[in-house]
Amino acid sequence: LIATDLQQPANPVKASRPELKSKNGAAEAFTHICQTCGGQILSNWQGLRTSDDPEYAHQMRVGVRRLRTALRAYRGVIDTPATRALSRDLARFGRRVGELRDIDVLLADIVRTVKLSSKLKSSSAQLETLLEKRAKRIREGLRRELGQTGWNALVLQVSLLPHGAGWSDAPGPDVKIRKHARTALRKCWKPVTKRARRLNDLSIEERHELRKNLKTLRYTLEFFGSVLPSGKTREFIARLRNLQDSFGYLNDVALAQTLPAITASAAQKNPQLRQIVTDVLAWHKREAANAWQHSQIQWRQLEKQSKPWR
Repeated sequence: LIATDLQQPANPVKASRPELKSKNGAAEAFTHICQTCGGQILSNWQGLRTSDDPEYAHQMRVGVRRLRTALRAYRGVIDTPATRALSRDLARFGRRVGELRDIDVLLADIVRTVKLSSKLKSSSAQLETLLEKRAKRIREGLRRELGQTGWNALVLQVSLLPHGAGWSDAPGPDVKIRKHARTALRKCWKPVTKRARRLNDLSIEERHELRKNLKTLRYTLEFFGSVLPSGKTREFIARLRNLQDSFGYLNDVALAQTLPAITASAAQKNPQLRQIVTDVLAWHKREAANAWQHSQIQWRQLEKQSKPWR
């Protein structure tokens, strides 16, 4: 299997939950989890190469993060040089896709969501055009890279991982999936509580780390949700998603601080463009203050929520 053999799906492919059974051993469940994560990556690969729909890059990035989360969640059971190397390669690939996704977010979720005065509409259109051109350059560069053989080894590893490649011969404890799930989720919950309980004192960097902790927790909970109490799991994930959404927006606002640097050259020729960027940042700063207050309420609700792994 090489990258050029992949078929483009009709639409971007979102994550699917693995259907595990309580009788499964941890290793057996790992194959199902890797299959869903790998399927999301491989299904969106060709779409990213041939379509301008930004959702392909988004879902590809999600798939990469989910697979890295799965590898991390299993380190107490499955941990080999091959799986460690795969995680590093996925991180490197995720950063490449992330460059494109960041520009797509700036365009769709930061610039286009702001309602500006009519007198600045022409400069606003210029800002959108500037970001669209930047996204196009990054997308075309990434497409060229994905069309070459450099990433074929990663595609092959992701394809073969559910079949035991790189880990099936490694000795590991024979643990039932429910026991392993609870152990993994307790580990995920610990850094969340460590940071979130001092929410008001967190720096921007620490908020970003907390956001990643929340994402890891949610992905891990979704992996093992089918062997945990369904009601508790569903309610906890719903509250977790709400908190994640708030932190996601706060992260987007932090990303927006790159706009002055991105537009610096064009702004020298059009001072109104600099004003547009200033207005966009000011608008989101006000919205972020509200989101930050709301996130503190959401955290208290999540902390009180019954934990499915207990």
